[in-house]
Amino acid sequence: MTEFLILVVSKGGAMRCMTKFPFSKIDGIEISDILSNIATKNFEKLNELRVEIKNIDAIAFSGYRDYDFFIFTTRFQKKS
Repeated sequence: MTEFLILVVSKGGAMRCMTKFPFSKIDGIEISDILSNIATKNFEKLNELRVEIKNIDAIAFSGYRDYDFFIFTTRFQKKS
């Protein structure tokens, strides 16, 4: 079983790309409760059972050893 963790989920775009691969579990960490709720609803609509969004600060998360792979993504800011 290969498990994957994404840091900074936003609305779930990067996680959706990972669903095309045979990971047994695809989890994400998102500090924003608004964005984590949006991402959770998006994956519920897709009926993707391998995905779980965790609404927690990445520094406070203690389960990194449970994953085989992880990536850190970032939200891009528009320049003014």
